[in-house]
Amino acid sequence: MRLQGWKTAAAGALFCSLGWGAADASFGADGFAGWNAGEGTSLVLSTEEAENDELSGEINEVKNDDENDDESDADDVNEANGVVSGDFSAFAGGISGDDFNALADETEALRAELAALREETAALKVDFEAAKAKEAEPAPKKADPNAPFNLRFSGRAIADVSLTSADADFKDFYGETSNTWRLRDVCLTMRGSGYGNLEYIFCLAVAEKVKIYDFYLRCNDTRYFGDVRIGQFHVESGIDSMTILYDTPYAVCDEDAQIFRLGRRFGIGSTRHTADERVRLFTGAFIPKSFNTEPYGTFDDNPGLVLNARLSGTPIYEEGEDGLLNELAHLGGSYYWVAPGADDSTQRFRTRGLGGSFSAPYFLDGTISLADRSYSVAEIETAWQRKGFATTADAFLKSVEDGGNAYGATVGSRWMLTPGCAWGYSKDMGRFSSPKIAEDARFVNTKDRVVAGNWGAWELLGKWSWTEANSLREAAGATYGTVNRLTTGFNWYWNEKTMWTLNWERAFIDAQRGGEAVDATHDTLILQAAVKF
Repeated sequence: MRLQGWKTAAAGALFCSLGWGAADASFGADGFAGWNAGEGTSLVLSTEEAENDELSGEINEVKNDDENDDESDADDVNEANGVVSGDFSAFAGGISGDDFNALADETEALRAELAALREETAALKVDFEAAKAKEAEPAPKKADPNAPFNLRFSGRAIADVSLTSADADFKDFYGETSNTWRLRDVCLTMRGSGYGNLEYIFCLAVAEKVKIYDFYLRCNDTRYFGDVRIGQFHVESGIDSMTILYDTPYAVCDEDAQIFRLGRRFGIGSTRHTADERVRLFTGAFIPKSFNTEPYGTFDDNPGLVLNARLSGTPIYEEGEDGLLNELAHLGGSYYWVAPGADDSTQRFRTRGLGGSFSAPYFLDGTISLADRSYSVAEIETAWQRKGFATTADAFLKSVEDGGNAYGATVGSRWMLTPGCAWGYSKDMGRFSSPKIAEDARFVNTKDRVVAGNWGAWELLGKWSWTEANSLREAAGATYGTVNRLTTGFNWYWNEKTMWTLNWERAFIDAQRGGEAVDATHDTLILQAAVKF
C-alpha cells in the first residue's frame, strides 16, 4: 500500500500524535507521554525507495512540528500542577534504604505518641466522670447570713499524766512533789452568726468546776471601729501565750506566761485590719468583773481598769497551692496598763513547772500591794514559719509604779516532720492556728472511715524560757528569783482534731524567800491527749 502527498503527511502526523514521540520523549507526571523507536529509525510505508524517502521527510517534518507543540503544552500543564518532568529511572533510584529506615523510625515514634495520648485520654475521661458525678451531688446548704441566728456546737477535752522529779535542794525549799493524773479541761462551745455581721460565742468549762471562758457578742465590719466585741474574752499579750491559749503547740498546761497574764475579763474591744489583712490592731478596755461566781483574785484583786492594745503584721505571707504556708514572717507588740480600783488592790505574780497541777509548787510566787499604784506590761513578739518549720520569740517587761521591774523571754521552735503538714495562721487573731494535716497522712481519717491507714503527722518541738523577778518590791512570804526552763518533746497528730503530746521539761531555779536561798532543778514529764470535736 502506498500513501502519497499531503494525505501521507496527515496520516503520519496523526499516527505520531497518538503516542509516538521523539527520541528524547519521557514519562511525565500526568501519565504516559509517549514512546519512540530507537534513534535514527524511520517509518517505512513503501517499498519504493524514492517515495519512501520523500514520505519519510514529510512525516519527520510534521512530527517535529507536532512534538514542539506537545512539549510546549506539557510544560504548561506541569508548570500549572507543580510537577517537573524527569527521567523515571532517576525518580526510582531516589529512595534509598536509609530513607526507608528513617520512615520506619518516625512511624514507630508516632505510634508511641499515639499510645501515650490514648492513656492520657483515658485518664482525662476518668477525671471527667468523677467531676461529673461530683457535680451531680446535691450542694451543701449554706447558712443565710441575713437569716436569724444559727447555732453550732464544738468543744475539746484534754487529759494528761505528769511525772515529776526534783533534787534534794528543791524538796527542802519547796516541799515534796507528786505525780498526777488529771482531766484538765473539758469545754463546750456554742457559736453562731446571723443578721449579716453578728456573731456570738459562749464557751463553758465543765471539768473540775463550772467556769465560763469566752462569752461575747461580736459585730463585724463596722464603719469606724472594725470588728467590735463586747463580753468576756482574753486580754491580748503576745503570740506565744495567745497560741497556747487557743491551740496546743506545747502541753496546754504550760503556764510560763501566766506570771504576767491577766486572763479573761469583761470588756469591749475593737479589731481592725488593713484591706489585705496583713496588719492587725486590737484595742480594748476591761474591768475586773467576770461571769464566774468565784472571785477573780487568783491573779489580782480589784485592779480597776485595764487598757490593752496589740499591733501585729505579716510583712511576709505566702501560701502554696496546697493551702500551706510557704513562708510567714510575723512582727508585733502589745501593751496593757492596769490601774488599781482601791487602796487595798493587789496583784499576784507566779510561775510553775510544766505539770501545772494543783499539787505542784510555784517556783516564783508573791503578791504585790498596789496601794494606788498602777503597773504595766510591754511585750514584743516575732515569728517565722517556712512550710513545716516554725519558730517564735517573745520578750516582755513588767514595771510596777515605785515597785520595781520583772523581765521574761521565750524562744520556741517546731518542726513538722511529715510532709504536707504545717501550722496555720489566723489573720483575724494575729496568731498561729490549728495545724493542717494532709489526708494521706492521717492516722484516723474520719472522712474515709479508715483507722491506722497511715502513721499520722509527727512534730518535734523545743523551747527555752527565762523569767526574772528579783527587783520587785519585797513582800512578806514572797518567793523571788530567776527561772530558766528547757522544754523538748514531740506531738503526734492523728488528724487535725486529735493530738498526743509528750513533753519533758527541766527547770533551773535560783530563788530566795526571806533569808533562805536555793539553787535547784525540777523535771517534769507529761503525756497529754487533746481532742477537738
